[in-house]
Amino acid sequence: MLLKKIVLSPYYAAASRRHVKTLRSLPFCPSAGEADETAAQTVVAIEYNAPEHDRENFFTAVGTLIAPDWVLACAHAVTATIDREVMRLGDIPTADKEFHVRVGSRVLGQGGAISPVDSIVPHPAFASPNRLKGRPKRGDGAHDVALLRLREPVAHPVATVATEPMLDEFDPVSVMGWTRGPEGTGRLSNVDTAVLPLKIGLSGGLGLGEMCIANTGGNDMDQGFSGGPVWVCPQGDADREPLVIGLVSRGCVGLFSAKKHGAPVVATDLTRHADFITGTIEAHRQQTQELS
Repeated sequence: MLLKKIVLSPYYAAASRRHVKTLRSLPFCPSAGEADETAAQTVVAIEYNAPEHDRENFFTAVGTLIAPDWVLACAHAVTATIDREVMRLGDIPTADKEFHVRVGSRVLGQGGAISPVDSIVPHPAFASPNRLKGRPKRGDGAHDVALLRLREPVAHPVATVATEPMLDEFDPVSVMGWTRGPEGTGRLSNVDTAVLPLKIGLSGGLGLGEMCIANTGGNDMDQGFSGGPVWVCPQGDADREPLVIGLVSRGCVGLFSAKKHGAPVVATDLTRHADFITGTIEAHRQQTQELS
């Protein structure tokens, strides 16, 4: 074990130096604040009830309403995970959870309307991260996206999903979530940040169809941000409708710089999963028409 740490240390040390250098080159410092009103209306809290485990309205992830009856989510929060010598994510089997979304509330666990989830469609290529010790394996946890079909459509604003790549290194983006989840303020927050070079994400196991987002220790863009939408203004025009271009998946593990500067965030690139999103919704639409 000691030999393994010695061998891996130079690898992580070099990655951490790149991480710090990159953060210092950002044109601005990532900052957190109240969520934008327009975009925030499309953000929902994914919760579950588990009667056998005395859980009610338990927050599990952030979701984004993209159609009256469809919510985008991170797959790892709503599907079974793989045990590999570690505890699975959470202490309750996924099969015992009854998922629903809280629509129209910026305050966690309060207000809004509850809409039950009828079905969950994870990306077929998604597999739970190995979470093994040592150097991360590239692509662990990739394709971390799922679609939640609501039992009934809701009359609420919906977000537009980006379908074409439009981000370069250091381009500004915004991320929404509930900082620290139930342990935080309970109010939906927004983090203004930027896209990091791929080499930073590769240090933490970035895979195909993913992007790397800057983070800072003060913002704690980890717990309470899983599934959080990554927003971009097309061509940098703040007057245009923001598009959802990514979903927060996980942190880049193993960087020595993470404690002080915050672990970079790996996000699912939705432009690389556009076929899955549109195909799933269209397939369900056709199925519904055939049954009616």
